[in-house]
Amino acid sequence: MFFSYTDYGETLQMFSLQHLLSVLIYAVLPCALLFVFARRLREWKGEPYLRVGIGVFGLLLEFGLYAWHIFSGGQRDWRNIVPTTLCGLSIYLGSYAMITLGKRVKPLVFFYSFGAYFSFLITDTPFGYDRFRYYTYFVIHGLIIFEAFYLLLVNRVQVDKKSFQKACIVLLPILAASFVLNQIFDMNFFYIHYPPFEDFPVYQQLFDWNRYAYTVTASLTYYILMSVVYGLGRIGMRKHSLPAQTQKDGAP
Repeated sequence: MFFSYTDYGETLQMFSLQHLLSVLIYAVLPCALLFVFARRLREWKGEPYLRVGIGVFGLLLEFGLYAWHIFSGGQRDWRNIVPTTLCGLSIYLGSYAMITLGKRVKPLVFFYSFGAYFSFLITDTPFGYDRFRYYTYFVIHGLIIFEAFYLLLVNRVQVDKKSFQKACIVLLPILAASFVLNQIFDMNFFYIHYPPFEDFPVYQQLFDWNRYAYTVTASLTYYILMSVVYGLGRIGMRKHSLPAQTQKDGAP
C-alpha cells in the first residue's frame, strides 16, 4: 500500500494541516538550519563528503520516482515518466553542482529554484504522508531549495548580474526546445503548452483566447520570476555580507 499508484492514502488537501506541516518540515526548517550552521559547515573538513552525499541522494530519489512510475504504476510511455518541468531540470542541475561544484552550473541552480517554491505553495500531488509519492514530491522539491541555498551560503556562489544573464540565456533554448517537443509529442514541457491547472487564474483565460499568446506569456513569466529571485538574492547577500567565492571548483 505504501507504494500504491492509485490509493492516495491520507489525501493531501491544499493548505491543510498536513500541507502546512510538510512545508515547514521539508522546506522552512532545513533552510533555517542551514542559515544557522552555514559558517560551521564551511569550516568542517567533512563538508565535501556531506555535499556530495546530498547530491547523490537527490539523484537516487529522482530515479526512485521513475521506478515507482514503472513498477507500481505500470507506466511504459516515457511521457508519463520523465520530468517535464523546471523542477525536473533543477534537481539534476542541483545534484550535479553539489557533486562537482562545476562553476558553469552552480549559478543556474539558485535562479532556477523558484519552481520548487511554487510546488510547495500549490501542491501538485494528492498523495498523503503514508504513501511513497508524498515523500518523493516534498523531499525532491525541498532538496532543490536546500541545494540552492547550500551552494549560496556554504560554497559562496555569487548571485551577480553576470550569472543572472547566463541563467537567462541558458533558459532560452530550453524553452524553445520545449515548444517544439510540445508540438511533436503533445506534451506540456515547462507548462508552456497549456496551464498546469484547470481554471488557473489569468493564464487559463489567456490560453482560451489564444494559446500562442499563452505560450509567450508563460515563457516571459519565467524571466520575471528569475528577476525577482535575482533581486532577493542580491538583498540577501548584502544583508549577510557574503564574500566572493574562494573555494576551488571540484569534487572532493
